[in-house]
Amino acid sequence: KLALQKRWEEARPIADQLRPIGTFLETGRFTAFAKAAMVEAGFPVGNPRLPMLPPDPEEHARLREAMKPLLEVGVF
Repeated sequence: KLALQKRWEEARPIADQLRPIGTFLETGRFTAFAKAAMVEAGFPVGNPRLPMLPPDPEEHARLREAMKPLLEVGVF
């Protein structure tokens, strides 16, 4: 809403918090990571269907780290 209202100075800190998760989701396995992020945020959407695989433990840890600022401020 702030960006649509061109209130850039107020919108920028929020965009900065969203950037890590957006960058992470662009790594080529969007569906798997998006579903894992939804589960992490408390929405039980389950794993992706085969042949897509869920994130491995290292990927999941990186996803959790990227989501940390959003979860701390209660975006979800």
